[in-house]
Amino acid sequence: MRTIFKDLWQLPNDLQTANITTEIETNFYRRCPPEKRPAHLRAKLAREDEDEITPATDPEKQAKDKDSSSTKGHVKGKKKPVYDASLPKALHQTFFYTWWLAGLLKLLSGIFFPVLVLCKISILFRF
Repeated sequence: MRTIFKDLWQLPNDLQTANITTEIETNFYRRCPPEKRPAHLRAKLAREDEDEITPATDPEKQAKDKDSSSTKGHVKGKKKPVYDASLPKALHQTFFYTWWLAGLLKLLSGIFFPVLVLCKISILFRF
């Protein structure tokens, strides 16, 4: 069989559309309540939620927490996660570095390009 497309290249695995879509979906449903999550993500995200909420297993730290809570008059409880189901926040979490780096480069180009043009014009009109 003859191959026609020998010059095509593939993106790295983390930049392929399927992987980016999966990451966005996971970040979005992480922000949703467990009952609204699809079945294929419920178990995975439930384990992540449990890992975030469980207290430290260090007995000394637990003893310190008990002492500090009894002296202050309140008991430290588990922190309940806040679910906002925000797609813009999920997109921001997924593309944080890409968007902010692009914005920074755009800002720098907007600042330095006019300066470079003025310098070039002044050099051209020098006799």
